[in-house]
Amino acid sequence: MQTVQTVKFSLWTSTDEISALIDRFKAERKLTPAAAVKLQVRSARVMVSEDKGRERDKKKIVKKLERFVEAVNDPKIVSDAQIKATLLRDANALIVENGGTPEN
Repeated sequence: MQTVQTVKFSLWTSTDEISALIDRFKAERKLTPAAAVKLQVRSARVMVSEDKGRERDKKKIVKKLERFVEAVNDPKIVSDAQIKATLLRDANALIVENGGTPEN
């Protein structure tokens, strides 16, 4: 007899988590210092809009997250496929959370 169990779980992310990932990847030398700075600047711009906490800023947050995604997709900034996938996963989750549609 086989027992099947369905387990639901959810992942949670934030711009603080993305920033911590960037720092970790830099410390592990998986991102260059210049690449880490570029990504942190993009992430910080998202945080500024988030800190305002206004519903009307959600579109701005999505736009800034889309710019972050563009930077992650630039092979001159992020060349490691696993790091790229991790950062895109979290950025896309935040885009959806703020009412946007992530790009593939």
